[in-house]
Amino acid sequence: MEYSLGMRMLVAMVVFVRVLVPALFLLLVPLTTTWAAGGLSVTTPNGGQKWTIGKKYAIKWRKGTAGTSVRISLTKSGRHYKWISKKTRNDGRYTWKIPTSVAAGSAYKIKIKSVKKKKILDSSNRYFTIKKKKTRGGGKSSITVTVPNGGQKWKANKTYALKWSKSNAGSYVKIQLLTSGRHHMWISNKTKNDGKYTWKIPATLKTSNAYTIKIVSTTKRGISDTSDTKFKITTSAGRTGEFRSMIVGRRAFHGWEGEEIYKLLNGQYWMQTGGYCNGDYGDHPEVLVYHQSGWKMEVKSEGRCNSNSPGYIGPVPVKKLKRVISSQIDGMFEGWVGNNQVVTLQNGETWQQTETSYQWLRRYEPDVLVFFDGTWKMKVYKDYALTHRMLDAVRVKKL
Repeated sequence: MEYSLGMRMLVAMVVFVRVLVPALFLLLVPLTTTWAAGGLSVTTPNGGQKWTIGKKYAIKWRKGTAGTSVRISLTKSGRHYKWISKKTRNDGRYTWKIPTSVAAGSAYKIKIKSVKKKKILDSSNRYFTIKKKKTRGGGKSSITVTVPNGGQKWKANKTYALKWSKSNAGSYVKIQLLTSGRHHMWISNKTKNDGKYTWKIPATLKTSNAYTIKIVSTTKRGISDTSDTKFKITTSAGRTGEFRSMIVGRRAFHGWEGEEIYKLLNGQYWMQTGGYCNGDYGDHPEVLVYHQSGWKMEVKSEGRCNSNSPGYIGPVPVKKLKRVISSQIDGMFEGWVGNNQVVTLQNGETWQQTETSYQWLRRYEPDVLVFFDGTWKMKVYKDYALTHRMLDAVRVKKL
């Protein structure tokens, strides 16, 4: 059976449309990973954008089925150029501050890839441009943080040099420590814009890998810079909660002799729970309190006792007393005799001894501290406003 010329042409057209056209389409239009695997798709920047070095931008994408985490890289002319994030949540958005280390150019793309599903990835469809930051009035006023600029691992209580390129940003700058982009503390409210600042990291800073440094001109508004990426600070030797204060109240510190109680300028009471170091004296000395396998206290002195910190004696173990009553005994006190002695304080309270104790002391209206340490106890000062020497604690109850 022979077909007419028209019938043969019709058959040929059908074959072309149904077979050859899809084949040509696959050859001419590369199959994107969005269609091929998981629906991950970069949406911003997707070509044509002009971004500026030093500014923040939102990288956006469709999440698809790429899993919980993705990695983001910057490519240049189709080749890997820089990691933006080796692991971030697959939530469709990432804020990126373009670092000064990125060169200006017009052949950049963003590439996003699933962390666990290696075949799921996508890149910007077309190139976008990264350009240099314009300076005000055509001048060269700028600040660029160079150290720390990301990735450093520093330790609390150690000294480091903060560095920046000063350019023409004025005579003075202020330096700020940020945590996850938010203000944490002022390192310096005003220092010379000489490109370098020596910083001893406070021992009280918590361990974190989310720190950055921000340096701001104090005279030229809008001139500032922040570390390109985050750096880490860890507490040194496990020491945390460190603070300094001063012993107040009684005049002289006379060394560590037992369960001494000290009132600090901040209003806290701390009691020695161990250790011994006698023979060091000072009037209202500075103290250093910190937690390191328990709370410790050191006292500023040039004495002979050993210390973890130069210029201090100690440390001795201490604990903070949360419930303390400070008063005086009303009348003559003749020491503890027996186990049921009653004393009246000048604040109007009456307390009775509940344990057997014999301690001799004859003083008129001596100072006392009543404190709760699992049970109520009373300590009587041995002298008049000179030292912190006290009789041993005696358990008491309030009448």
